[in-house]
Amino acid sequence: MSYQLIGENTRKAAKNHRCVWCGESIPKGTTHVHERSKYEGDFQNHRWHHECLGALREQIHQTGDCEFEYHGNPRGGRAE
Repeated sequence: MSYQLIGENTRKAAKNHRCVWCGESIPKGTTHVHERSKYEGDFQNHRWHHECLGALREQIHQTGDCEFEYHGNPRGGRAE
């Protein structure tokens, strides 16, 4: 597995988005994390709730595993 973070910043949504982790809405006007990365050679452009990105980072810290199902996790909770 190869992952390369290209950039990450906190933004205020100019339009509605969907969190890659939980699949819930990121409404226009709310802050969220915008990530640009490369995974297995493919460029990615993801939006995250702050607590969902925190859940992924906690998962990585505890298990070393960064794999997860898109839109298939509880908001702010660990991957199942």
